[in-house]
Amino acid sequence: GVFSILGVLSAPLFLCGLMAMAGAGLIWKAVSSHDESKTTRLFCCSAVCNAVAALVVMLPSLYYPGVAAVVAAGMAPIHVYFLAIVAGHIAIKVSDADSGDEDVNRAAHVYEILYQGYCAASRVELCLSVGSFSVFLLLWVYALDFLRNLASILLFKPRYDASGSQLLLAF
Repeated sequence: GVFSILGVLSAPLFLCGLMAMAGAGLIWKAVSSHDESKTTRLFCCSAVCNAVAALVVMLPSLYYPGVAAVVAAGMAPIHVYFLAIVAGHIAIKVSDADSGDEDVNRAAHVYEILYQGYCAASRVELCLSVGSFSVFLLLWVYALDFLRNLASILLFKPRYDASGSQLLLAF
């Protein structure tokens, strides 16, 4: 199920973050360089980093919405009883019902487990929903950065004879 793969869900995002850091480092070296072949090569390497990261981010962007839909569908009947679950949780805590009779203790314990399970599943649903949107945006950021790298290589040639950072000289 969903809960058994929670640790794996963040691995593609971690890899994308590493690729973004590598791409940013390559761009920094490219704008600091005054060698035409080196600048072009660094922008190409940054574009390759963006392409690889976009491919890596496509896996969760295909997987997250489906998992989020399954969790949301599973949570729909439980959301109906949300107020009852929260009211029961508060009533048990306020009345100190878990310190009485053995049967009452067992019922309070079951209710507490139900509340904790609801909270965990609700947080997973929220994380998957936000993660689906974030992964979608991240895919577009990589696509636009890839196009920016291509524009830097093909359309906007730096002034190699000037001193200072090419990024500052571009403006």
